[in-house]
Amino acid sequence: MDRFIFYKTSFFVLLFVSLPFTIYTQNECDPDDDDTPVGSLSYNGPVCAGTPIILTFILISDEDDNEYDVTYSIGGQQFQLDDISDGHQETHVLNNSTNAILEVIYNEDDDCVVNSNFVLPITIWSNPTVNTFTSPASCGSSNGSITLSASEGTPPYTYQLVGGGSQTSPTFNNLEAGNYNFIVTDANNCSAFTSATVIDQGAPMLSVNSTSPASCGSSNGSITLSANEGTPPYTYQLVRGSSQTRPTFNNLEAGNYDF
Repeated sequence: MDRFIFYKTSFFVLLFVSLPFTIYTQNECDPDDDDTPVGSLSYNGPVCAGTPIILTFILISDEDDNEYDVTYSIGGQQFQLDDISDGHQETHVLNNSTNAILEVIYNEDDDCVVNSNFVLPITIWSNPTVNTFTSPASCGSSNGSITLSASEGTPPYTYQLVGGGSQTSPTFNNLEAGNYNFIVTDANNCSAFTSATVIDQGAPMLSVNSTSPASCGSSNGSITLSANEGTPPYTYQLVRGSSQTRPTFNNLEAGNYDF
């Protein structure tokens, strides 16, 4: 008996369908056409870092409808503006010098585009940086001081205690204990603000370190004092006596003494 083997085969048919579509392109404006827009940029600088710059768009053509779409970039970041006119302004805050580029001007009426690529260098001045050094006031006196150390920015600097006048010296003397605010301004009128605190050192602490007794009614006793805190060096005085730099008082007879 003959055997028949049947094979099942699947056929796949790939259909390719061609559909019509249109790619729209924007024509470049005719440079000989009087209606072709011309663009540039200006700004209110140079300015100090952190101060807003005002970028002004200068857009000129002979069209009746002077509105444009533009693409521009500043600091490497791109922006798109629609329906702006000549004199339009945008605000940006920058910390470093960079370029503003007016890249493309789109003229809606003429259905054309101008590849402007106008480059405007933006200069940003750095602000000063300030460190502070303080000396304490002592015993409630107005003898503290603060010295400011400025760098960066553009020398020379002026220094001002807020609420007072400016000076060219970086040191402020005759300060009592408290908090103080300062403004440091450089040659480009860029400023930095800082604060510092003068502490009250307080009075020294005095104690008796040792005593030696007087013998047989003689004046051969002594008292040695010990001082700390306050602000060295110290001077020592026996009340109703003269002051001295040594902490030991000799040739004392028996009795009570105030220092």
